[in-house]
Amino acid sequence: MNNEMRKISSLIICLVMGATVFAVAVPMNIGASSVPIFEDNFDGTSLDTTKWTIVKNAGGTITVSNGNLLLYDGSHKRIDTISRFTYGIAEAKIKISGPDGPAGHYQKFGFNVNAESSPYTGFYFDSYDADYGGRANHVRAIVFNVGDRIHNEEIAVTWNEYHVFGIKWNQSHVEFYIDGELKSSKSFTFDGPLQVGVWNDRSYTMTTGWVKIYLTPPTTPTPTPTPTPTPTITPSPTPVTPTPIPPTPVTPPPIGIPQLTISQTTLKEEPKVGEEALITVSIMNKGNVVAKNIQLTERVPSSITVSYVDGANYVGNLVSWIGELQSGESHSIQHSFKFIETKEKAIPVRISYEDEEGKKYETSTTIWLKTEIPTPTQLDSDGDGWTDEQERIAGTNPYSKDTDNDGYWDPHDPNPTDPNIPAKATPKPPGFEALFAIAGLLAVAYLLRRRK
Repeated sequence: MNNEMRKISSLIICLVMGATVFAVAVPMNIGASSVPIFEDNFDGTSLDTTKWTIVKNAGGTITVSNGNLLLYDGSHKRIDTISRFTYGIAEAKIKISGPDGPAGHYQKFGFNVNAESSPYTGFYFDSYDADYGGRANHVRAIVFNVGDRIHNEEIAVTWNEYHVFGIKWNQSHVEFYIDGELKSSKSFTFDGPLQVGVWNDRSYTMTTGWVKIYLTPPTTPTPTPTPTPTPTITPSPTPVTPTPIPPTPVTPPPIGIPQLTISQTTLKEEPKVGEEALITVSIMNKGNVVAKNIQLTERVPSSITVSYVDGANYVGNLVSWIGELQSGESHSIQHSFKFIETKEKAIPVRISYEDEEGKKYETSTTIWLKTEIPTPTQLDSDGDGWTDEQERIAGTNPYSKDTDNDGYWDPHDPNPTDPNIPAKATPKPPGFEALFAIAGLLAVAYLLRRRK
């Protein structure tokens, strides 16, 4: 009998030890005991644009293959969730790759990753930080609060293999987890809705197996009940008339919140210098109550001129709109932009708004504009009719219509580089004043003729 018991005890111990070893070998994600409100396992053959928006797509590729999202970048690759979230857990199964130093770093995941509008708030993992540097087989846990970096802690983690990166955000702090283990935390208060993003900013592939978001933290295990003590028999007390307890007042349901989303459409993806592009920015209230005191601003860089704006005001380099939107209502702003430089340009779009009780909210996005670089045979920088290539051959200034300042445009000047040689050519077109004078003379002549 004793031998039997010893065998059974040994078997139980082996099973327990085996289960312990197995549990340690499998990385756990911190949201495993919650139901995700957002999940993408990248099962298809292309990015699901009902879940994600491409924020930056300059060079490189964004592909979905064999259950993985692959971001390979020659400049910038960033996708954000279309939905925004307040509090909860964001997790992703990610394989970071690349050499040591900034050439292989800048691979990121988290809430509001590298937001373009400033000041901004966000918290995320980053394999390299421009101000603090970084090392291979390490990441940084970063927290920005209204434009100020308030947390930046380096964490060791092996690259070129999968890990589950998790960020838990609640009313009082942010926690950073790797493979279910708490690695860093920061006391922090922020209640605005944020997007979750994946970013790769170097020419090495960042592989993501899945992304999941949980609205609430995982439930805690039910505690083991304590043994009920043996009751002691005591004499019955004298009956007492119970005092009536007033009913507990019922707390009214929450009033709800407004939630504004921003989308944009562009009719010409890469216009040439001098061409115009029509861009529409649409705002929609997806919340269940009215969004009040909406204030939208767009700051247009000096290298872009605005030819036309409908649905907003435009003064100087600022496009602005103030209004309110009921639940499900939207507002659109149409712009016609003209490009005068061959550069990629960003127009930050910032929106602040309030609910019915005056609580403030903010959201933002960026309009990315990239011009097509014309060939030398097409580019006419000064607009005088000669291309820059023709100006080079003639020895004239491609950025001045009248190189020698003799009153004649270069294409109409037999000697466009020598102001001392008289030019017998058509002068440059008359300005507005001359046209106005000619129109006045014609009007006077017409009146005199009628009087006769």
